[in-house]
Amino acid sequence: MSGKFVGDQSSVKMVNGKISGDLHLAITAKVGDSEAFYAEFNDMAMVASLHSDSKGVWGEFSTLTIGSITPSTFRTQLPGVTATSMASQLELLVTGL
Repeated sequence: MSGKFVGDQSSVKMVNGKISGDLHLAITAKVGDSEAFYAEFNDMAMVASLHSDSKGVWGEFSTLTIGSITPSTFRTQLPGVTATSMASQLELLVTGL
């Protein structure tokens, strides 16, 4: 997988043990040398609390959403998969975290 920032400005803020972000990313996923999909994600959002101690850094998400995928730039080699269906499935995955 590879990614890059696209579209509107992305931002990440860290204040007093909380981190939040509003992201706009293009992600390309490959299997071997073949592109499996390319998707531009808009309005990805997350809010998490982070803590650290001598054992490491840990935390939990209170908000996590993939936002939407731009249909006009979405492409995939996966049969029957659309921008809408991929967004729905990915959102189901992240809401289970």
